[in-house]
Amino acid sequence: MRLVLNLMLTLIIAIVGGLGSAYFFIDKGEPFGALRSGIWAAWPHAGDVDADPYSQAIHARAGILPMGRDEGISFTTSTDNSEELLAGNCIYTMRGRIPQARLWTLTLVNKSGEIVTNPANRFGLNSRTLTRNEDGTFSLIIAQLAQPGNWLPIGSDNRFTLVLRLYDAQIAKGTDFATITLPTVQRKNCQ
Repeated sequence: MRLVLNLMLTLIIAIVGGLGSAYFFIDKGEPFGALRSGIWAAWPHAGDVDADPYSQAIHARAGILPMGRDEGISFTTSTDNSEELLAGNCIYTMRGRIPQARLWTLTLVNKSGEIVTNPANRFGLNSRTLTRNEDGTFSLIIAQLAQPGNWLPIGSDNRFTLVLRLYDAQIAKGTDFATITLPTVQRKNCQ
């Protein structure tokens, strides 16, 4: 009788622990296989047919359809270059150069992965609307209030993530991510 109770207790702990850890990972975790370049992270295999089951579950739960390697790649960051979480009450300057792609977009999403709404109804910038310097670099301000030049409004969300999507980009097809230089995100000040 004692052996049966011990087996049942062990089985219950295994089931609760296994299901609990799987739920926690899918709800709070990030997919496997992240490749990093500075503060930016990408999951180039997330849209593959043979992506790991946890990655597939995380994307399915969030309602995200990741791009396949032949389509492009998405880079995300939730921190600035000081590794502080991006906050809606701060002003940021994003500078640098975007890797070569047929088209790219830059948007802000909230913690649920939804586009951040704002009074200006301006939800992103792209390679066709961004003003660049003569050397191909750019500078843009990310802030709640309108700014001169390239400006991306934050909206009222306290925390947000920057999502840089590169469409038909060579780096999605096997480039060494350590050699990629992505734009910096510097915090100017907070209110």
